[in-house]
Amino acid sequence: MKSSLIVIACLLWAFDALIRYPLMEAGHSSLTIVAFEHFFGLGMLTVFYRKKFRGLFRLAYLGPFLVIGGLGSALATLAFTKSFEILNPSFVILLQKLQPLVAILLASIVLGE
Repeated sequence: MKSSLIVIACLLWAFDALIRYPLMEAGHSSLTIVAFEHFFGLGMLTVFYRKKFRGLFRLAYLGPFLVIGGLGSALATLAFTKSFEILNPSFVILLQKLQPLVAILLASIVLGE
């Protein structure tokens, strides 16, 4: 079950730009696309992990949850989606595909991993 969810997540990540760009062309705002994407992801997580989520709704976890979900994910995705309006979509997609390499490089430099 877990491996199939990982495959689905990888496929969604690989094809998100192909879905996002036509939506931008159709006139949907960046904010609408990102909000829908995050609500969809939250809904999927809730369906598959609803029993494990009960322990996450504690006050101690609320701050990190909002920072990671709001700033780390939603704000970055909003910037990525908005960049389709400013730059050539091919360049934006190339930068997205290079993101894992940049993350590994920065983890090596900053964290010493």
